[in-house]
Order: sequence, then C-alpha cells, then structure tokens
Amino acid sequence: MSNVSAISPELRAPCARTAAGSPPAGEALGSGWKVGRKVKVGPGVSLGPGLGVGGFVSSIVTPFALGAALVPVYNLELLGGRIHTDLGFGLAWGAFPLVTAYVAQTGTVRVETLLAAAWATLLSLAQRRLSHTARRLRRDTASVEGQLVLETGTREPLTRAVLLEAPEAALRLLATATVALAAALVALRV
Repeated sequence: MSNVSAISPELRAPCARTAAGSPPAGEALGSGWKVGRKVKVGPGVSLGPGLGVGGFVSSIVTPFALGAALVPVYNLELLGGRIHTDLGFGLAWGAFPLVTAYVAQTGTVRVETLLAAAWATLLSLAQRRLSHTARRLRRDTASVEGQLVLETGTREPLTRAVLLEAPEAALRLLATATVALAAALVALRV
C-alpha cells in the first residue's frame, strides 16, 4: 500500500489521473484524445502552452547567452571592437559574472541583482580608469619631467612614483573595499 501523503501536492493530481486510467493533461490536450464525449481536441492545442514555455525559457536563456557572448566579443575585439570599450569592460567583467553567480545560486533575478550588477559595473569602470593611468605610467612612460608649484610657492618635483601613488593606492583601496563588502554579505547570510 502506497503512502499518498508522501507525494507532493503538485504530483498528486497527475498521479491520481494516471492511476485511474485517464491520460495526463498534456496528452489529453495535445495528441487528439477525446475530451468528454462531445469535443475532440487536436494537436494544435498544445502549441500555445509550448510557445509560452519556450518564450519563458528563452527570456531566461537569451540574456545569459548574450552575456556569455559578451566576454569573448570584448576580449577578442570582435564586431570591429565596438564592445571593447569602458562600458563593455564593466559589463563583461563586472555585471555579467555577478549576475550569473547570483542566478546560479538562487535561480532568479531580482531588483537587488540589478543593483548589485550596477555596482559591479561601476566598480569595474573605476578600476579600469585608475589602472589605465597607472599602466601607462609603468609601461609606456620613458621619463617624467616637471614640478608642481604650490600656492605657497613651494616646488615639488614630479616623478613617476609621485604620479603613480594616487591611482595605485586607490586600486588597493577598491580591492580591499570589495573584500570587506563580500565579508559583510557573508556575515549577513550566516
């Protein structure tokens, strides 16, 4: 003897119909079974629900397919490099990884996801701006000449180290702030 209460409510009705010898709802509507004695439903009736399910799935899959394409399109400078921009970087390396990780964990996209994606995009843009300046000074600059003349008349020499100090410190602070935010979010869930 089976224990019917062990079966979830969503499965009880289809199981009961099948046990009683009637076809499951999808078969009754989609394969030409006679419904009652007066109406014969043809295969086309299943087209509507099928399109609905297909539309729902594509609304979920399409953004991820586009996002998955974004990273190689950005990195390989495909499409004539039109995506290889600051915003393309922010989306490919900020928003997309955050959204996919969130959806992988929760199976949904919520307002918080979009706000966090905006944060990740802006963080990536800040990092890109700062690192571009620092990288240019480290890799492409042969020498730096000049001086700062302050309002007091004091003169300070401009060097590569002086110009690198602020962007590199800001990059370290952004990285540390991100780790602190991640720790706070973990603590919030524990």
